[in-house]
Amino acid sequence: MKFHRIVLSLLFLTLVLPSVYADVVQVEIIQLDGASIEHPHTWGRELIKTDAPAVQFRNQRPGDAVSITESGTEAMPVWKVIGTMDAYGTILMPDGAQFRCGDSAGLATWIRELPGKMKAKKQAENAPVQGDFGLSIPLQQQLLIDMKQNLQEETAGLTPVEILQKCARGLSAPFKISPAQVKALKELDPIDEELSSLSKGTIMAYVLRPAGLALIPRESNGRLYYSIETGQRNVKQWPIGTKVDKLEAEVLPDILKKIPANMRAVPLRDAVDSISERIDVPVLYDLNAMARYGIDLDTAKVTVAAEKITYLSLLNRILRTHKLKAELRMDENGEPFFWITTTRPL
Repeated sequence: MKFHRIVLSLLFLTLVLPSVYADVVQVEIIQLDGASIEHPHTWGRELIKTDAPAVQFRNQRPGDAVSITESGTEAMPVWKVIGTMDAYGTILMPDGAQFRCGDSAGLATWIRELPGKMKAKKQAENAPVQGDFGLSIPLQQQLLIDMKQNLQEETAGLTPVEILQKCARGLSAPFKISPAQVKALKELDPIDEELSSLSKGTIMAYVLRPAGLALIPRESNGRLYYSIETGQRNVKQWPIGTKVDKLEAEVLPDILKKIPANMRAVPLRDAVDSISERIDVPVLYDLNAMARYGIDLDTAKVTVAAEKITYLSLLNRILRTHKLKAELRMDENGEPFFWITTTRPL
C-alpha cells in the first residue's frame, strides 16, 4: 500500500509540474455602457468548453484602461489582460483583436498564443540595434540629421522624381542615381498620398519602392553619399519607418474612440483615407505587395453594416476584407503613420 502511495504521488507530480511552470494569463473584460448581462453568461458557457482559463467580466472602474501587463517571475510570468465588451457582446483586446459573442474558439486561441507573442515582442525589443551601414560616427550623425529633416511641402499629385528633387534640397550629401533609374521613376504614377508631415528619410524610401529601388547610405573617401540601388533582401536599405513596439492605443488614444459606421461599396482607398483624416495619422501603402496580389485601392470596395465601432476595429475590418493589415510605424522623428500591406508573404 505504501508503495502504491509513492507511485501515485510521483504520478501526481508528473502531471502537475509542467503546468506549474506554464505562463499564467489572467483576462478581465470590462462591460461598456449598454452591454447586456446575458453576454457574459453566453461567453462563460462557451469558454468552459475550451482549454481557456477563466475570464472575468466586470463593470468599468475609475482609471481602467485596456492593457497587457506582465508580473510574476521570468520562469513563471503572469500576463494580465484588460479588454472591453460592447453592447453587442463583442470583445475587443488591447492589440485590436476582436471576437464576436460566442467565438470561444477564437478567444481561447488568442489567450493560448499570447505568452508566445509577448515573449517574441520582448526579444525583439532587446535585440541589438541594426547595423549603421558601415559609416563612421560623424557620418552616422550627418545621415540622421539629413533623414530627420521635414519636407514641409505638399506632395499629393507630384511624381516620385519631383518629390525626390524636393527632398534633395537641404541634404548635406548628394545622390548617386543612374539615368535608367530616373527613367523607371518617371514611368510611375504620381503619388496620391500627402507626405508633407513625415521626415525625408521615410518619404524617399517610400517613393523609391514602387520602382523596385532603395536608398542606401554609403561612404567614399570619408564622404557620405546616397546611393539609389535595386532593392535586395540581403542588402540593408533605408527603411520606410520603423515598427512601433507599443500598442496602437498607447500611441494613438483616439483610435479606440467609437463612431457610427455605415459603408456600402465604398472604394477601399476612400475608406482608409477617411479614417486616416479623422485620427490625423498618415497612411502609406505597400503598392508592390498589392500589385502582386491584384489589389487595386480604387476599384476594391468596402461594405460595413451600420453599427458603432472603434476606429481601430473599423480599420482592421475593412482591411481584412481584402487580406490587408495595418502596421503602426514611426518616421525618423517619431511621428506615427500606418503602413498598409498584405497579410500574405511578398
